[in-house]
Formats: sequence, C-alpha cells, structure tokens
Amino acid sequence: MSESNDSRNKSGSIKPIPNTEVRTESHGRRYGDLTDLNRDGIILKSIGRERLEGFANDYLELLGTSSAIYEANGDYAFGFFTSGWCRMMDLASRNLCDTSDNAEALSSGRWLCHESCWTDCSKRSIAEGAPVDIKCNGGLRMYAVPILAHGNVVGAMNFGYGDPPTDPEQLRKLANTYHLDYGDLVREADAYDPRPPFMIELAKKRLHATARLIGSMIETKKAEEALRESRQLLKKTQQIAKTGGWVWDEEFKSMTWTDETYRIHGMKPGELSSGSPELIQRSIACYDEKDRSKIESAFRRCVEKGTPYTYEFPITTIQGQRKWIQTSAKALLKGGMVSKVYGYIVDITERRKAEEELNHSYRLMKYIIEHTRSAVAV
Repeated sequence: MSESNDSRNKSGSIKPIPNTEVRTESHGRRYGDLTDLNRDGIILKSIGRERLEGFANDYLELLGTSSAIYEANGDYAFGFFTSGWCRMMDLASRNLCDTSDNAEALSSGRWLCHESCWTDCSKRSIAEGAPVDIKCNGGLRMYAVPILAHGNVVGAMNFGYGDPPTDPEQLRKLANTYHLDYGDLVREADAYDPRPPFMIELAKKRLHATARLIGSMIETKKAEEALRESRQLLKKTQQIAKTGGWVWDEEFKSMTWTDETYRIHGMKPGELSSGSPELIQRSIACYDEKDRSKIESAFRRCVEKGTPYTYEFPITTIQGQRKWIQTSAKALLKGGMVSKVYGYIVDITERRKAEEELNHSYRLMKYIIEHTRSAVAV
C-alpha cells in the first residue's frame, strides 16, 4: 500500500491509521461510479452515500485496504480503495474486460477483483446468510458478512485484508494474469504496511457491528415508510367513507382532528390549529342548540367517568350546508383515570336521505292500501 504516512509508532509496533489519514477512493473512480448502476437499492436508498462512507472508514482505518457494500442483487451500494495495491489490481483487472461499459464489464467474468469481491465472497455470504472468508484473485484475502433486516438478507459488506505476496513466483503469476509490470508489483508489495492479527480481528468485529447497524437503520426506514403509507391510506379511506376521527387528550386539554373531520364541518384541513380552543368553539357552533347541550353533557361524562356514547344529529357547516352526522366516543383509561377520549364522526347525510325516502314510500303505500277499494297484495 502506498502511504505517505508511516503507521508505526516509536516502539516499532503498528498503530491504526487515523481516520483523517485514510485516502478513500470511490469504487472505480477512474472508470466511473459503479453505484450509478444502482437504481433502487434498499441499502443505498435507506442509508445514503455519506453514512456508508463513514461506516466503512470505521474498519478501514484499521486495515487501509478496500471495502465494498452490495445490495442483495449485486448492485454496488458503495466501494472504497485505500491502498495502492488494491487500486492497482482493481484497475488492471477492469482493463482486462476490454469494454467501456461498466455493466458489460461486471458481467464479463474478466474483472478479476470484482469476481473475488462479489461472486466468490459477498454473493456467497448473501446466499448462505453467514460470513465468508476467501483468498482473493489479487493476492490478499477477502472477508464478507451479510446484512439482515427483518430477518431477511438485504445485502453484504466486505473488506480485503492480509499482506500481498512477496514470493517472486507468485508476483510473476499475478503480473502475467493482470497484465502488470513485475517491478510495479514488487514496489507496491514492499510499500504495503502489514497489520497484526489482533487488528484484523478487531476490524472483523467492527464489520459485523456495522452490518447490524445498517440492518437496523433499514428496518427503521422501512417502518417509517410503512407508517407514512398507512397514514396516507387511512386519510384516503376516511375521505371515501366520509369518516373523520378525533382524540381528546385530558392531560393537555387538547383536541386533535383528522383531515376528514375538518371537511365534515366545512373547513379546510389544518385551517385552524388542531387542539386550539377556537377549533372546538367553531365545531360546537355547527350544532343545533338542543343537540349542543346533549353532546356536551355526553362528552363530559365520557371524560369524567369513561362513559361511551353514540349520537346522530344534524349540523350546519361553516359554509351553511345542512348535514346529518353520527358521532361516537370511547375513553382510554390509565391508572383508573381517563387519559384520552377517542372518537369518530361520520357524514350520514346520504343514509338519512335514503331512510327518509324509504319511510316516505312506506307511508305512501300504507295510505294507498288503507284508502283503496281494490285488493292490494304486497
């Protein structure tokens, strides 16, 4: 590894490379960014490039080699090269693909470093759901661990470790396979700063911890997305069903409305701050006087004693439209005391209209039957 900074302390022992000294290079910078081929990967989308870079630096500062993070389908979520050896071998094997198209190069089987990193190591780790440790084509070793979210493998992450070969015969084989100059390989191998076993084991532990952290973050992201989708679905369902909801918080003495509750009262969602006294006053003003006292008494009993209620009555909206509503409430007890009151409100205008028309038809039929001199069968 070509490093301008010596990683040995005065006693001669090896120390970790400080994070500020690690020279990270986005995977394949000279031939383009491979994450551009990642269209909708869950890891890249959920975590983002910056965080993935920060996570990888956590263990690369111990090794100074290379790392890649993959989606379950093999798309690159991120990649690092910090050593001259890894950069040299990767670029040389990329040149073997004889194409300018990265997608073609990745599937050619001739990109030897990619084959070690993905096909031989990370792909196996994803398939087996377990760590995989192999000897890579570039002369080092490769270690990969799966990334799990909600019990499913969503990707894998790995790093290279170990020392480049110094045996002349092995170096000549690598030079021949990668079409590299033998002298360049010797120089990079000599410049490589070896890491002791304890440092490699520590890096492996950090890799496992980072994989768990990424999995946990993906779970949180998915849960947040599911919650947003659920809320949107609930809003649409309430709008279609003409059903609104509300919650009274007894501790804070505040009322919260859903969007459809605003609409039923003839207001725009959020027109008045949910929980404001003005909102409650406006809604009560929609009720006829005889129903107002009835609903206020029922609400008070629900708050004080937890007594549920259901009522149907007409209202006049803010715009002056006449409607029929059904409202119901139920208390939530905490320590024997009412903590919250949950309720719903339904626009039943169409139902009431249909009932009135049915009653009218029934009364008309009854009148005809009672007053006709002819026989009538129903």
